[in-house]
Amino acid sequence: MIDLIFEMIRYVLTLSFGIFTAALFLDIRAEKKSLQILFAFFAIDGILQGALYYSVGFSEIVAIYPLITHLPLVLLFIIAFKKRIFAATISVTAAYMSCQIANWMSTIAITLGMEGVTEDVIYSLSLVMTFIVILKYVAEPIAGLLNKPDKSLITFGIIPIAYYVFDYIVTIYTELLYEGNMIAVEFSPLLLCILYIVFCATYFKQYEQRQEVDNRNRLVQMKFEHSKKEIETIKRNEKDLALIRHDMRHFLSVLSEYIDNGETDKARDYIYDVVESLDKTTRKKYCSNENINMILSCYESYVEENNIDFQYTLQVSAEIAISDVDMTSILSNCLENAIKEVSSFDEGKPRKIELKIIQKNEKLLISMRNPYKVKPKFIGDMPVSCNEDHGYGTQSIRYTVEKLNGNCQFSADKGQFTVQIIL
Repeated sequence: MIDLIFEMIRYVLTLSFGIFTAALFLDIRAEKKSLQILFAFFAIDGILQGALYYSVGFSEIVAIYPLITHLPLVLLFIIAFKKRIFAATISVTAAYMSCQIANWMSTIAITLGMEGVTEDVIYSLSLVMTFIVILKYVAEPIAGLLNKPDKSLITFGIIPIAYYVFDYIVTIYTELLYEGNMIAVEFSPLLLCILYIVFCATYFKQYEQRQEVDNRNRLVQMKFEHSKKEIETIKRNEKDLALIRHDMRHFLSVLSEYIDNGETDKARDYIYDVVESLDKTTRKKYCSNENINMILSCYESYVEENNIDFQYTLQVSAEIAISDVDMTSILSNCLENAIKEVSSFDEGKPRKIELKIIQKNEKLLISMRNPYKVKPKFIGDMPVSCNEDHGYGTQSIRYTVEKLNGNCQFSADKGQFTVQIIL
């Protein structure tokens, strides 16, 4: 009698574990209506299984369990809770897979000779502990994953679904695994290997797509910031020009007075001062390519404020085969990294940046060189940063260059950090 009671407790816990764990994975909240639906399903399915237990036997129930419990549970989530088919299927199979922790503990108990009531107690306690862990640590992140589009769920769902099918084939509908069948035994690591490969390939593709979107958004934001700086520069120059126009009568009066007094040297110096003031209102033209001009102009103030000796060689036409966004990403990241590094130098130490952009034989060669304070560390051929928020500049450069089927190389030698790019 005691054996039957504990076996029933084990059975009830397993059914409730599967239902409520799957519900947690789907982010079904513990609200009155939701709980009523889940408990109603639990009661109806429990009564059905109880009737079948006395009419056809336990082994037959296990064989048809997918039809009397798992499939109806998936349909319940779809119809009553408006969940997607794929997400509902994953939640049920993932809950089924989570039961294997308690099954494994039960197997250990049997192996150690603790059968009957002791085994049922160990199984039940393991199931309760597993549910507590899932409730506290696992349910929320899985619920977040299952809210993503179906395409994104392939990586996550393939493992529990494949395990569900495999477990039923080799342990329930047959006993191939327990009989030590060579094919069944070897299929387990084969399945694990295949799932791992699929997981890696799918995850990498999704990661790469996310990276592309993130980089594209970052480049658009960078372009926007550069445009803002350009507009600010234009407004500032217009203001300066307005002041110069306003003071032009004064300038001419002073100049006329110098000439009338025969002070030609003072007149000449005064003209030079006026010309210099006018030059400051003109945006510097670095080369014939407007986008490169705009990028370099945006960093002029940083270069001047930090007393940086910026030397450049630009041999590039007005039109190049690289989009403005991609050129902005590459050149801006190079400049930002170089300016940030040399700006950290103590006063008196030379702050110098050398830039070369040369267009030759339909190829674009970009080279940036600057001294460094501390030699950067490399992993492979990529420099890495110890700071969590740094190091994305070089990654973005490489990503953009490789996307354009180009080559880039980073090096640090003899106190100089160099970026060389061929596009």
